[in-house]
Amino acid sequence: MPAEHTFALPPGYIIGDYRAEDILGIGGFGIVYKGIDIHLGRPVAIKEYMPRDLATRDGATVRPISDKDAPYYELYKAEFLKEARRIVGLKHDNIVHCLGYTEDNNTAYLVMEYEDGLSLSDLLQQREEAGDPPLDEEQIKRVILPILSGLEAVHARDILHRDIKPSNIFVRRADEQPVLIDFGAAKEGYSEHSKSSHQVRTPGYAPIEQVEQGGTLGPWTDIYAVGAVVWRVITGEHPLPSEDRAIALARGKPDPMQSATEAGRGRFSTAFLRVVDKCLALKEEDRFQAVSELRAALASVADANIHDAHGADID
Repeated sequence: MPAEHTFALPPGYIIGDYRAEDILGIGGFGIVYKGIDIHLGRPVAIKEYMPRDLATRDGATVRPISDKDAPYYELYKAEFLKEARRIVGLKHDNIVHCLGYTEDNNTAYLVMEYEDGLSLSDLLQQREEAGDPPLDEEQIKRVILPILSGLEAVHARDILHRDIKPSNIFVRRADEQPVLIDFGAAKEGYSEHSKSSHQVRTPGYAPIEQVEQGGTLGPWTDIYAVGAVVWRVITGEHPLPSEDRAIALARGKPDPMQSATEAGRGRFSTAFLRVVDKCLALKEEDRFQAVSELRAALASVADANIHDAHGADID
């Protein structure tokens, strides 16, 4: 991605102890730069609050587009900083480490460790384009189980990720460990007032309680998204939006999204596929209620597979 962009800081701009360099990504809610710690020389990722429906840039300064937008701009900036304060200091090998945050240029910045590697989304696309076979059950679990370990640590601090999807699971090059990046809580409220098609909630990976106002969010919300990620790996397709599924069922029609049990029959164990389908239940009460329950279910799948592989003579 080119370093120059209408909404971005110029390359080399100094933010506190960091220098912003290349752009890693641009979304409707913010911009992520690759940067350098000017004292330690280590690479970092810098996420800038820049809601493109509400704000514009005047030089380096970010400002609301209009007086009408100003209250919303300040509200979501406060949410961005609130989320930053909650995740700074959270240390887990499979969760992106947030180093700190700062306010400057009438906006806010979250500084994170830079992870060198490839997103699961890009990894899957490369395999599909090369004609490689899909990941098998054990390979999927080598991605998902570490992510669940990190997610359990996040939930223990009463934090939800709210934006789990293949592009937010990063496979670290150094040790091939998966890392969960880009928390999405601060983007939730903004999405309700977004005036354009900029997506801050990813269709197919967001459960119905994230889509409908008044839904009850909890660990089961992130668990649905984990199930959707696995469904994407199994089928090679993106899952259908949960609202489309809910509308069909409300009209007495079958669920338009094929179950994992049907899609993966013959390629994955039935026990594993049933765990995925439970994650993807539309009703939150029908899903696993905690990551610990999901991890236990996957452990049971492993035990069942060992039994099947060795025969019924195992006690």
